[in-house]
Amino acid sequence: MIKVINSLVVWKELFLTLVFILLSSSIALNRQYLIAVSLYVIGLWFISKNLGRALWISYVTNFLFFKAAYFFEKINYQVNFLDLGNSEVYSSWFVNYSDMLIIFLIYWVWRNKKKLNLFGPAILVNRKVEILMLAILGLGFLATSFSPMPGVSMFGLIQLLKFFVVFNLARALLRPLKLSSITLGILAIFVLVNSVLIVVQKIKGGPLGIAIESENRFVPYGIFSDENIGLYRPGGMTTSPNLTASILGMFIPILFIIGATKNRYNNVITWTMLLISTAALVFTASRYVWIVTAITIYFSFRYLKKAGIMYLPDLVARYMKPLMICFFILLGPFIFNRIITFGKVFEKQGGGIYRWHHIVMAWDFMKNNLFGIGLDVYQYEIPNRFDPEFFFSDASPPHNLFAEIGVGFGIFGIPLFVSLFYEITKEKFAGLRRRYHPLVHGVGALMISYILISMAHPWMFARPIAELFWVFAGYVYNNEKIITV
Repeated sequence: MIKVINSLVVWKELFLTLVFILLSSSIALNRQYLIAVSLYVIGLWFISKNLGRALWISYVTNFLFFKAAYFFEKINYQVNFLDLGNSEVYSSWFVNYSDMLIIFLIYWVWRNKKKLNLFGPAILVNRKVEILMLAILGLGFLATSFSPMPGVSMFGLIQLLKFFVVFNLARALLRPLKLSSITLGILAIFVLVNSVLIVVQKIKGGPLGIAIESENRFVPYGIFSDENIGLYRPGGMTTSPNLTASILGMFIPILFIIGATKNRYNNVITWTMLLISTAALVFTASRYVWIVTAITIYFSFRYLKKAGIMYLPDLVARYMKPLMICFFILLGPFIFNRIITFGKVFEKQGGGIYRWHHIVMAWDFMKNNLFGIGLDVYQYEIPNRFDPEFFFSDASPPHNLFAEIGVGFGIFGIPLFVSLFYEITKEKFAGLRRRYHPLVHGVGALMISYILISMAHPWMFARPIAELFWVFAGYVYNNEKIITV
């Protein structure tokens, strides 16, 4: 499909991607941004001489940096929700610029289905995945039909359909077009940009006021910790430190696995990124993500040692201990301060109690709505059924992945999604002794991190983290690349 994709081509694509990100971040008008995207695709096409590859790279860049056109609809609550000091509430509708690129990708894939061997054994590995996806979409349509807000639920169903399409596009394209390196490279740029922003924001003590940062008029000075008074929590490009921390927590295990095995990506750049992104993760002050990341790295380390594929470059091995000592001297007090206040999350209106209340409300919906209340409807419906003080006047999605699934699809949605996750990952994790390329194991760790992190955060439909999961789920599911050492 592609004759030669060498490292020079990938570096050219990454450089053009970085230029596009920096130049387009200040573009506010839709028409001008569309022109910039078009020029970006043309430039990528010129580099690789393959339109499908150019469209995919542009798609990944645009969904990660979440440029979109927004539409809003006011929600009229039955309770006097606004008397508690809340502003007017709107449901949000958006069209990502990356969504348009998905349409072009689908058309290109269909035109090239024979060259891609689209219906060959490499794609049709397991029909159970397709059957489960269709069953979930059917259940989602049923939930939408009974939903008190069918418009909102239908939009959520369309988003889920998009995730499934992206999963199958990744299956079809990443191997034939040799896209795994560039896709991870774009994610690395995204992580590096956010990591540097977080470090600088922390030093400054607030947002920098530059175009690449998301603006939130409700928190113009940034997010501060509830338990540690005055502790600023930088979020990088987003206004949510937990969201950015979650993406960092998903990517750091990939960097560790690549840096701890013998492969062409194991170099000083990888270890420098690992150091910067780890420091950024610490500064977000997201304790739960810290725990998940530490657990993932621990088990990754154990696996690499047991498999006999652990390898550290001489330079890294020589300076690792001094660097770790310096790291803990500089950041240790910050980490310790967050740990000793962990008990406060279980006090009244603490983060733990807040999450527990959302699970209680989600269970109440599941008990009384066999087919759920519709996708992504929960946060708009709870003020009509619960005292706003019970959920701390913060109408947000349930902070648990399975609670999100259950309240949206009904109780039957949970076993369907569990079965889908199992079918996607079972081949890779049931046969861990097989010597897959480190990238496959790294992306597998990314998927596990997402699911674990989503046990305490509402990331089922969150941009860009949910779409990121489905892209790499498609990569892991259809990758048979074996490690060579």
